[in-house]
Amino acid sequence: MVTASIILYNTDLSLVRTIMECADRSCINHIYVIDNSPTDNLRENVVPLSNKIEYIYGQGNVGYGAGHNIGIAKAIEIGSKYHVVLNPDIQFDDGTIEELVSFSDSHDNIGMVMPNVIYPDGRQQYLCKL
Repeated sequence: MVTASIILYNTDLSLVRTIMECADRSCINHIYVIDNSPTDNLRENVVPLSNKIEYIYGQGNVGYGAGHNIGIAKAIEIGSKYHVVLNPDIQFDDGTIEELVSFSDSHDNIGMVMPNVIYPDGRQQYLCKL
């Protein structure tokens, strides 16, 4: 099972639509949408975007990391093998998550992978940090 989490804070709905379309076309089975916004106004527009969504609201603005920790804890509870941390302002090609899962399945000595990440203009983003 592959789960994912996305953190929202008054996020533009067009961004959420794009990442949900990518996630829906992938092998991700369940998406935890953690909404840190001051209101749950996004709920009525976000939940219908995918039948994979579990919308979580009411924890306050706990921040990016703590928000993802909520999703990760829920993923562990349901026995997810892999969890993908997503941002609402990204998109990925079909097959990307499947390739990461395949790589992870064949390399049992790793704990985390990430795809090649590029800016919209094609420049490399260097995101691996300690």
